[in-house]
Order: sequence, then C-alpha cells, then structure tokens
Amino acid sequence: MECSRAGAVVVQGGAGVEIAGCTIRNVGSTAIDVQSGTHHSVRSCDIYEVAAAGINLQGGDRTTLTRGEHAVENCHIHHFARVQKTYRPAVNLGGVGNRISNCYIHDAPHQGIGYGGNDHVIEYCEFTRIAQETGDVGVIYSAMDWTYMGLIFRYNYFHRIHGPGNLGCFTVYPDLPCGGIHLLGNVFYDVDQGFLTNSGRAMDIDNNIFLRCPRAFRFN
Repeated sequence: MECSRAGAVVVQGGAGVEIAGCTIRNVGSTAIDVQSGTHHSVRSCDIYEVAAAGINLQGGDRTTLTRGEHAVENCHIHHFARVQKTYRPAVNLGGVGNRISNCYIHDAPHQGIGYGGNDHVIEYCEFTRIAQETGDVGVIYSAMDWTYMGLIFRYNYFHRIHGPGNLGCFTVYPDLPCGGIHLLGNVFYDVDQGFLTNSGRAMDIDNNIFLRCPRAFRFN
C-alpha cells in the first residue's frame, strides 16, 4: 500500500483483525491506525517513508483496567515522521494491556515509541538512530500523567542514539511525573543517557547493561 495522501489502514472496534506481511510506504499520515477493539495485531510488516507515525495502537479501558490485548510484532519501521517531525513515533501506544515485541525501529527525528496508559509491554526490540533532529527527548517516552503504571520494558537493545543540543536523548524517559516502570534486562550501548525519570515514582531498574553511556540513569 503506497502513495496516499492519507494513511493506509484504519481499524475501529471489532476483534481479532490481523494485518500481516504488508509493506506500507509513502503515505501522508499515520500508516496503520488501530483505534479500539480487542486482540488486533500488526505482524511482520515493513513501514517506511511515512509523513506521521508508523502505527497508532489504542485499546483497553483505563477506568476498569480492561486489557486491549493488541500486539505489534516483528515489524520493521523506519524513516517515519518525515513531515510531522515531533510526537509521531514508530508506534503510539495507548490504553491498557497492549504489547510491542521483536521490532526493529530506526532513523527518526524524534521519538521511537510514545506511550500512555497501563500494563503495556515493550520487549525484544532494537532501536538505533532515533532523535536525530531533537534534544530533550526519549526513544521511549511519556509525560504528564502519574497514573500510567504497570509498564514492563524488557530485553530491548538501544544503540548509537544521540540527540542534538545540550540535553541529547534520554533513552527511556518517563517525564513529568510518569512512573510505574520495570526496566529489565535491556542493553544500552553508545547512547547519551540510559534512563531519566523526571519526578516519577515506582521504578525498578533490574539487570540492565549500560556501556559507553555517559550517564546510566538519573532520578530527578
């Protein structure tokens, strides 16, 4: 799917929709937009040269903490946010109980993954060359809501990530006052800084590796 002024796929409601093995490129908005429903998945897709975000993945009810059970798996997402430069990540993750796994995400001006909500998992992903045009940014980033809790970021590989300016890129960055993260078994290699919490709470940093990283983690 290619050469559209809008995005390529929109899923509203329903259950069990699978988007698999697709190439989506050269579109003028977010490539795949999953707005609600349950148990939808995006698997083994190549998404690149898109004007905005790669995938918007929203599902679950935060009032009741009912899980959406959406998944993005084994996708290659790169050269996104080509026109809308900021807050248009490879995956915009929201709601409750959704998962990103085994994805390769690279070459972006701002974020790799933006998230909000509860009980999400980001695992076994590789990130490089994020934040190429912006500083004071995170590869994985959220802000402004202390009720975002129950998040697991595990076994990911972050490497060769450097943002411009004095602040650069804080690789995992729960901002003002987000918390509730278990950071487990990740590898940070050649990055500006591994982890910054800007007044968050309930953080567990367990069994990670920080190498060629001027500052491993900071609690503000």
